[in-house]
Amino acid sequence: MIGATAFVSAVITGGALLGAVPAAAADTGGISGLVWFDRDASGTLGFGDAPAPMSGIRVDNLSTGESTQVYAGSDGTYQVPALAPGRYRVAVGTGWTYERTTPGHVDVRVRPGRTATADFGLRGGEVCGTAWDDADGDGMRESGEFVLPAVQVTVNTPMLVQAVTDASGRYCAHDLPLGGEAVVQPQYLAQRGFGFTRGIVESFPGEPFDSKIDPVTGNSHRYALTTEALTVDVGYLKATSDLSTSQIIFEGQPAGKTTFAVGDTFTVYGSVFPSGNVPERLGATLTVPAGLRIVDRAGGMPSTVQGRSVVGEFPQRRTPGANEFIGAQVVVEHAFSAADVTLTVHPGDFPDSDPANNVLTQTINAV
Repeated sequence: MIGATAFVSAVITGGALLGAVPAAAADTGGISGLVWFDRDASGTLGFGDAPAPMSGIRVDNLSTGESTQVYAGSDGTYQVPALAPGRYRVAVGTGWTYERTTPGHVDVRVRPGRTATADFGLRGGEVCGTAWDDADGDGMRESGEFVLPAVQVTVNTPMLVQAVTDASGRYCAHDLPLGGEAVVQPQYLAQRGFGFTRGIVESFPGEPFDSKIDPVTGNSHRYALTTEALTVDVGYLKATSDLSTSQIIFEGQPAGKTTFAVGDTFTVYGSVFPSGNVPERLGATLTVPAGLRIVDRAGGMPSTVQGRSVVGEFPQRRTPGANEFIGAQVVVEHAFSAADVTLTVHPGDFPDSDPANNVLTQTINAV
């Protein structure tokens, strides 16, 4: 799509986009026109408006009933040449739902060697916002906090629209189909050291944060798309992270027991948790010594059995302080001495401030 300013300039200055339709013969004429997104709903083309490419134009001969279908080009213009003289009805349609800011159809007369004109204005929805560095992590945009340019923002509607924040941190997705819903999905900036700050989340839709992004899912709420402009700001926070192992426990055995008998069955659990100021990716591996056979996985962390290990990771980021468990149901198959159960927390999205607590071991015996 050409830029809105260049588009309007070309049309207003006369002819870079709209020209006369060449007649196939002296006894035929034509119809040409423009379909544009009328962003200010003025009914007239103005600066800031944009072309509406691929809009369908239907031309009906009111005398014969014959119809012709054409589509607007990338610049929003269309041409229907070589029409017999007479009266025609010209109508605009799209594959999406838009408000008309001009009549949806126009009746014109085609004369030999002449070109009739029929233009159409459409209006859709709009989602705009600002991405910023929420330095104090309170979810509120305050004086002195810097904006973030070059952040990609996806607006998921019946069509997928992508925008990028400019030098002022501002993004806008224009001309969205009406009647559906929009979900804003901003870029996750882990490579730049940012997570999402506190924001409105599904369970607490009334919280008064300026950031409208759930810091766990990275998505906004679902917004109904109307012609009323939506503002969805995106708060980021420079991340600190410490992923830690917490404990190894043996369920079904007396507390403190570390020596087991061949044939014993029990469940080994390891707990891990994220600390820091933003939700973090969280996974872990629990490995048992030779002599124990894993019968099945256990614990709240999604995981799979891989040999003598259970390996897991949550599909969504976890909030700081959430203690999560990964486990293995085991049976003692043969004796061993002074072997370790090992719990390892996986690397997250951000540098770990204390790698020393990423691994925990528990020595056990079997007789």
